[in-house]
Amino acid sequence: MKYNIILCGVGGQGILLLSSLLSSAAKEKGLYVKQSEVHGMAQRGGAVSAQLRISDSEIHSPLIPKGEADLLVSMEPLEVFRYVEYLNDKTVVLVNEEPFVNISNYPDIETVYKDLDTLKAIRLSNADNIMLAGAASCFIDIEEEVYEKVLTDFFKKKGQEILEKRIADFKSGRSKGERK
Repeated sequence: MKYNIILCGVGGQGILLLSSLLSSAAKEKGLYVKQSEVHGMAQRGGAVSAQLRISDSEIHSPLIPKGEADLLVSMEPLEVFRYVEYLNDKTVVLVNEEPFVNISNYPDIETVYKDLDTLKAIRLSNADNIMLAGAASCFIDIEEEVYEKVLTDFFKKKGQEILEKRIADFKSGRSKGERK
């Protein structure tokens, strides 16, 4: 088993937390994990990305070869297109369809959606990083209970109400991923 996962978005959308959640769940299950550093301009609204590799055998590099992504998870629709060279005909593309318009020449969103459709992207409406983690979990062979344990570890210090909301967000994303 191996998963090559690209995570991308715009600074402030929670790519680091998304990556930490998925990698922590893999480690909890006893899998090997390599993660690139999160790259980008997180504090300026610029592009941010991370590469995450999960396997049941040793991984030698945190970087995903071009054309070998199994999963691309994007917090922002236009950001998907920075990584098309990593996709292949089996890559699952999950994307929050809400644009983060941070450039003056942002293309017409309907054109972006049509281009996403050519990639057979699964678009989720108003999805935050935890919802996208839930959708992504449908394509990674790790039990839902493992993710819930990791979510509990991440959010229990913030109080029961926040923990319950984050678990509900994860399950909401998971239900959207399962329907696809």
